[in-house]
Amino acid sequence: MHSQLPSIREEPTTENARAAWWRQRIMRLQPRELAELTGYTPQTIKLMEAGINSKGQRVVPWVWQRYKMACAAAHAWRFGWPAGELFDWNENETAGSSSPHPPLDPAGAG
Repeated sequence: MHSQLPSIREEPTTENARAAWWRQRIMRLQPRELAELTGYTPQTIKLMEAGINSKGQRVVPWVWQRYKMACAAAHAWRFGWPAGELFDWNENETAGSSSPHPPLDPAGAG
């Protein structure tokens, strides 16, 4: 079962908006749930999704790359996808039916 892909109007354009969209629409996780999968704190996730660091400065590209790699690992753990396939926030919308792991409990217990 595949989820419906976003329309052009729904698809965010900035990296931080795409990250937030991916967490909410694809992964369907709260910041604290994503924090458990990535090692980032919920506060850091919220800052990343705002596009700023703790000093209020714009997130630099290498920091985005690290964050995106952690999110890609969470995505792969949850849904699985072929090794070597590139991760992109909105191009990896997949169903969990092929996942080697059970779906996460929305209440945070899983």
